[in-house]
Amino acid sequence: MKLKPCPCCGGQAQLSVCADYALIFCIRCGLKTSEERSFPTNLREPIVAERWNKRNANAVVEACQRKMYSTLNSMQVDKAIAPILDEELELVKKEFSENFSS
Repeated sequence: MKLKPCPCCGGQAQLSVCADYALIFCIRCGLKTSEERSFPTNLREPIVAERWNKRNANAVVEACQRKMYSTLNSMQVDKAIAPILDEELELVKKEFSENFSS
């Protein structure tokens, strides 16, 4: 199954299959799906691929927000900008829902 580019940065998505789980992650920014462990090994790949490609606006924006805050924390950026970023993310969520849903 073909994987869509990362919804946060447009980077290439890569499938990672291990003995216990499968997930998909962006090789540029590190955004990833949750680990799929509940299905038999042969079904994990299509399930995580569908999850990655689905493009739920709220989930994507929330994942991007977590990634962004993690990056800001590692850079020790002033936390006073968080409310401004939250406002911008709400605008992105609205635009994403209107223009780029599955």
